[in-house]
Amino acid sequence: MNLIISDNKELWNYKNNILLGSWCLNQKNIFDLNNKNYEIINYHWADKKKLKKDLEYLKKIHNLFSKQLRIILNDYFDKNNSLKYYEILFSKWLWRFVLFNFDRWEIVRSLNKRKNTINAKIYNFNEEKFIPYSTYDFCTETIFSNDWNHWVFSKILKEQKTCELISLNKKLKNPKLVNNKINYENIKKRINKFLNFFSSQEIFAQNMSFSKIGQILFNLRFRQFRISYNDKSNIINENKIDLNLRNRLFFKKNNKNNEKFVNFLFKQLVYNFPKVFLENFHENKIKIENLSLPKSPKAIMTSMDHHFNDLFNLYAAEKVEKKSKLFIFQHGGSYGLTDNFAAEHFDKLISDKFFTWGWKNSKKTIPLFAQKYLFKKEILEIKKRVGIVLPTTEFKKCPGDIGGGRPRYKDEIDMHIKDIIKFIAKLDKKHQSKTYVKYLVTRNTDYIKKSISNSFPNLKLITSKKNTYKMNFKIAVETLNSTGFLDAMYLNHPVILLLNENFSNIRHSVISDFNMLKKLKIVHFNSLSAANFVNKNYENLENWWFGKNLQSFRKKFCNKFAKKSKKPLADIRNII
Repeated sequence: MNLIISDNKELWNYKNNILLGSWCLNQKNIFDLNNKNYEIINYHWADKKKLKKDLEYLKKIHNLFSKQLRIILNDYFDKNNSLKYYEILFSKWLWRFVLFNFDRWEIVRSLNKRKNTINAKIYNFNEEKFIPYSTYDFCTETIFSNDWNHWVFSKILKEQKTCELISLNKKLKNPKLVNNKINYENIKKRINKFLNFFSSQEIFAQNMSFSKIGQILFNLRFRQFRISYNDKSNIINENKIDLNLRNRLFFKKNNKNNEKFVNFLFKQLVYNFPKVFLENFHENKIKIENLSLPKSPKAIMTSMDHHFNDLFNLYAAEKVEKKSKLFIFQHGGSYGLTDNFAAEHFDKLISDKFFTWGWKNSKKTIPLFAQKYLFKKEILEIKKRVGIVLPTTEFKKCPGDIGGGRPRYKDEIDMHIKDIIKFIAKLDKKHQSKTYVKYLVTRNTDYIKKSISNSFPNLKLITSKKNTYKMNFKIAVETLNSTGFLDAMYLNHPVILLLNENFSNIRHSVISDFNMLKKLKIVHFNSLSAANFVNKNYENLENWWFGKNLQSFRKKFCNKFAKKSKKPLADIRNII
C-alpha cells in the first residue's frame, strides 16, 4: 500500500493508495476517478466518545507541559515565576501544540492494525524554518500549512515505525509558510507616551469587543485612551534561533517520561516553541517595561487579546505575578452553548474572573451582559425588508482546533456545504431568486465558496465584513451555533438556525433551551425542515417571529446567553 500523508500529486501511485484523511484528497491528484485508486482510513475522532475522553487526557498533558516548561524556563532565565505566569503566557500556543500533534499521532496509530506492508513518500524539510516567532504565527498560519502537516506526519511515522519511508528529496526543502511582516510602530509609542498622562493607572483594558458607541463611553468613563498594541506589529523578533539551546532545554528532557506521545512532544518542542518565549523573551520583556502602560494596575481586562497577543500576555503575566487581577470577557457565541469548547476552559484557567453574556457554570464565571451589542436597538418590524441571507465562512481542510460547533476537517466541511446546498435547492424558485450567501473571506482558502457557486452559478454572493444584521434582509439562515445566531436573537432579527448534529454538539445543560427553539421552529436539524419552513412562512414571517410565545422565550434565551444591561458602565464599575 502507498500511504498519502498530504495534498501533493507526487505522493500518489497509480493504484493501492491509502489516505490518512480526506484532506489529502485533491481532484487534480487522482489518476482514475472511475476506478477510485485509493481508500481513506476512518478518522479516529469521528467517534465522539473517544473525542470527549481524549480531550480530558489532553488537558492533563497540557498541565504536565505547563509545569515542565515552568521548570525549564525558570531555570534558564534564573526566575521563580509561578505556574499561573506561564499559563497566561502561552496556554493558547501550548493547547494547539498538544492538540494538533496528538490528533495526528492518533491518525497514524490507527494504521497499526493493518497487516499489509505500507510505504510512504515524504519530503525532507529544513526543520529550523518551522520554528514560529509568536503564538499568532504558530496558531493561525504554521499548523494549518500543508508543509507543516506533511512534516509532522512524517515525524510521527518515523517515531511509531509504522511504514517504510521513501525520501523524495536529498536537498532539504524550505517549507511554504505565510510569514507575517513585523513593523515597529514608533509613532504609536510616542502617541501613547502622551496619552498615558490622561489614562487610568488602575485599569488597563484592551480589545474588549464593545460596540462602537459602547467602546467610546467605556473609554471615557474608565479613562482608556491608549492606542492598542497588537502582537503582529510590535513584537521583537531580532535574535537568531539557537538550536543548541533548544536541544539542550527540550530534547534531552524526553527520557524522563515513559509515555511515547509525551516523549515525542518533547522532541517536537525544539521546532515548535515560539521564539518570543525563548530567544526574544528578554528583549520583549524590556519592550513591555518601556511601553506607556500602567505600572501596577488593579485590573487588566480583555475579551480577545489573551488568545494570540504575546505582548499583552507577557504584560498580564508580569502584573498578575505582582497581584493584579486578570478579567476576561466573553467575546462571542459558542461559549456556554456548545460541548467540547476548549477555548472556554482555558479562558477560565488563566483568568481571575471570566465574565459571560449571562450564563454561569462555575465559581469563576460571572454573568454580566453582551457588551458587543451595547446601545443597539431591537428590530420592531420587518414589513419593508426583503430577501433571505445565509452567512458562511471558510475552514481549513486539515484537522483544526476543537472549536465548539464548527466543522474542523474536510469531511465535516463537506457536510456543512451539503447542508447549505440542499437548503437552497429545496427553496421555491421565487425564494431562491432573493437568497443571498454572505461570504466572509478568511483562512486563505475558497473551498466553500467555490462549492456553493458551482452548484448555483446564478446565486448572489456578498463578500463583506459588514455585520449581517445591518443589512435589510427579512430573515437570516445561520448554520453555526455561534455569534451570528446570538446577533440575530439579541437584535430581534428573524432567524433560523440550521445545525448539523455531526459536529454541532449542544451542551447538556442547554438541551432544554434548544428543544424549545426547535419547537418554535427557530432551530432545525436538517436542510429539508429548514427549507420547508421558509417556503411556508416567508410571506407571513411577522406572525411567526413576533408571536407572543416566541418573543417571550427569545427574551428568556437572551437573558441567559446574550443579556442586556440598563446600566452597563455601572455594572463594570461594580465588578472591578
